[in-house]
Parts: sequence; structure tokens; C-alpha cells
Amino acid sequence: MVCRYAAYARRWIRIGLALGVAAILVAGSAPPAPGSAETDALAASLQKELTAIKSAMVNMRHDEAQAAMPRAEEMLKRLQREDPGHRQLKTLQSRYDGYKAELDKKAAKQAAPPPPAAAPEPAKPRFGLPKIEVPKIDIGKPDLPKVRVPGLESMAPAGDATQPAAGGAAAMGAGQPPAKATAGEQPWIERLKVYVVPVYNGGDEKKYLIPSATMERAEMQKRLGIYAEASAAMAEYRKSGPQGAKSEELTDVETKLSEALDQFKQSCAEYAKNTIEEVSQQMEQQSQWLKTQEEKKAKNDPQNPPLPMQKDILQGYAAKIEDASIFVEKDDPRIAALKSTLEDLRTRDAAIRQARVDQTRMRSGKYAGADLVELKAKAEAIVKEKIADARILRIEIVSEDWTEESAIEWTDTTRTALRSRTTRSVTAEVAAMRDGQCSLYTLDISKDRRTDGTWGALTGHIMFTDPILEKNVGSGS
Repeated sequence: MVCRYAAYARRWIRIGLALGVAAILVAGSAPPAPGSAETDALAASLQKELTAIKSAMVNMRHDEAQAAMPRAEEMLKRLQREDPGHRQLKTLQSRYDGYKAELDKKAAKQAAPPPPAAAPEPAKPRFGLPKIEVPKIDIGKPDLPKVRVPGLESMAPAGDATQPAAGGAAAMGAGQPPAKATAGEQPWIERLKVYVVPVYNGGDEKKYLIPSATMERAEMQKRLGIYAEASAAMAEYRKSGPQGAKSEELTDVETKLSEALDQFKQSCAEYAKNTIEEVSQQMEQQSQWLKTQEEKKAKNDPQNPPLPMQKDILQGYAAKIEDASIFVEKDDPRIAALKSTLEDLRTRDAAIRQARVDQTRMRSGKYAGADLVELKAKAEAIVKEKIADARILRIEIVSEDWTEESAIEWTDTTRTALRSRTTRSVTAEVAAMRDGQCSLYTLDISKDRRTDGTWGALTGHIMFTDPILEKNVGSGS
């Protein structure tokens, strides 16, 4: 019994060994598993090559793309041999076939000679028969009525409205235009394309027309110069350039430049509209404010004189009008209207300034402290420091007493340390004559408390300057 089980065991061991050897032999002869590291690397290289081919085609470097196709084909065939079931093979094959078809079509179009003038290809029909619903017609009847198309009779021989007129193909044009430029077109292509080739594609930044406006004045002047030059070139081309059928290359350049010129013009119009609306609204608001000051002027109250506009406001309006004028023609009526409004504001502001001069009086001194002489000497020194040739007419300390304030503030602009400050200040007025013009200077004079409780040296500055009539200097309030 034991011998029988031993025989069975030896038999099963021999069978297992045989199956193991067979599996090893089969595994050794099998092709590489799909997606192995080697074939994945090959697929990645092929994908990179196809991407480079597509980039060359997009940038019109067809010769470069055509030269790379054999390398891609060799890698594709190798991938098919080594891993027919690779997960990317179908996609890569489709990309390769698509690029090859596109390049072959391009090469055939460039190589094909233009159609002979004597026998032009018929143009594609520009009309078609209306769709006939077949199920509604009994095709077993031989005497079907002829289909009539409205408007077609005038183009066909009498008696047959379904046929186009003789010579209709010739009247509608002959053949497709050649893709490659002729010798007569090439100079125009070279002249016009400099305005439409961007810098990042090898274009000349001094010639390329950016088809939009900008608020940056120097850059806008540059673009306007290029626009004027490109417009002149396009006008000359339309007048003296090739007529009739044109190559695809020339048509493409002409279309791009025409679109760029239109886009630039539209962009300028939009910038002009926005700028004109903005400055117009601002000047209208300023006009309304001036009305309130003109009402003050009419009351002639020295204690409440009218206020003039800030000088930089009018300068700002003038600058914006100048900006708007860049985007429009020289005789644009909107610019003329803005300039007229600006001049009106200037006139009204000048009248208010003059009324203010007539009503301005120097105030009487109110301060009677022991340091009055020192304060007046400091006021004179402040004015002389700024206007050395000024002739002082009168000095008054118009504050009744010192005004004191305490504050915690930064020691300097670095904002790294704080200090506690206590300051006393008074207001002074100084009338002075210079170059025949009399002016009233309003000053702030102050001093700071030291850490030991005493007061520091006097400091000060000019806060306001107003014109004043010399006769009004001595008549104070």
C-alpha cells in the first residue's frame, strides 16, 4: 500500500516538473508585455516628435515639418513591431496620419501648376435646385413635370429652365487662385507683411502694427506713425497692386493688414469716446461748483470771499483733452467743444480770482504777548528765505494767543520709533511787494516743548499766498 502511494507521488512530481518547464519556455518566447518601460519610452519619443511637427506646421515651417516625418514614421513602425497592443499606439497612429495627409496636400498644392488660361476650370455653382422630396413623386410615370426654379429661367436657354445659361461657368469665374505668389505679387507681399508679422514670430517691432490704441503717449505716437505708414502702403497697393485673381499668399497678407487697420481705427474711436466722456463730465461738475463761488462773488462779502479753482485742475483738463485728441482727426468737433468749455472755465475762474483780490484785506494784529517782536522777526525771515527780493510792507500776528496741541507720532518716515510731541503755534500774515505785484502770505509759526519743560526755537512756513491790492494792505479788519 505504501509503495502504491509512493508511485503516485513520484508520478505527480514528474507532471509538475514538466508543466513548470513548459511555462518557462512559453514565457521566454513571449513578446514584451504591453506598456513596458522600453516601449513607453519609445511612445513618449514619438509623441514629442509629432508635437514638434505640429508646431512647425502652425508656424508655417512646412519644410521643417516634412523633414521630421521620416523619423516619426520609423518610430511608429518600431512601436507597431515591438508592442502592437500599446495603449497609445492608436492615438499616435491617428496623429501621424493626419499630419502626413495635411503635409501631402500642402506639397501637392504648391507643386501643382496654375490652370491654363485657355481652359479654366469651371467655378463651383453658386446656386442649387431646391430639395425634392422623392417619396412624393411616382417614378413609374414617364411624363414627370419639369422642376421650375424661380430666377433660374433668366440664366438658362429658352425652353429649358433647368439648365444654366451657356457660358455661365466662365461668367462666374475661372478656377481656384494659385497658392504660391507670382513674381509680380512678391514685392507687394514683402512690403505689406512687415505690418502684420508679430515680433514673437520674427517681425520688426518698428514696423509691426499693434491693432489697438494705448493711453501711453510715446507708445501711442509710435503706433500712429506705423498706422499712417501702413495705411499709405495699403492705399497704394489697392491703387497700383495686382488686380483680378490673386494668390492665396497675397490674399492672406492683404486680409490681415486690412483687419489690423480696421481694428486699430476702432480701438482709437473707443479710447476717444471714453476719454471725452470722462473729461466732459468732470468739467461739468467743476462748472456747477463755480456757480456757487460766483454767488459768493455777487454778495461782495470780505469775510466770505469766493474761492478760485486749484491751478492744477485746469492743467489736468487740458492734458486729458490733449490725450483725447490723439485718437481722433484734427478737426473733430468734440475736441473743439471740450476746448471751448475749458476756456469758459478759465475765464470764470479768472473773474473769481480778480474779485477775491478786490475783496482781500489784511487782518489786524491780535497778539500782545511779550515775544511779539520775536514772532514778527521770524515771520519776516520766513518770507525772505523764500522770496529774497521781497519788500516787506506789513507784518501782523493775527492769532490772539498760542494754540497748543499734543500728539504721539513717528520720529521720521522710516516709522521705526515714536515720540510724544507738544507744540505751540500762532498764525501770521505778511504783505510784501515783488516785481510790482503785491502778495499776502499766511504763515504758521510754532515751537516744540523740550524734555526739560522749556520751549525750543521758533520754526515756520508759508501756508498760503494770495494776491492783494496794495491799497488794501493797510485797511485791515
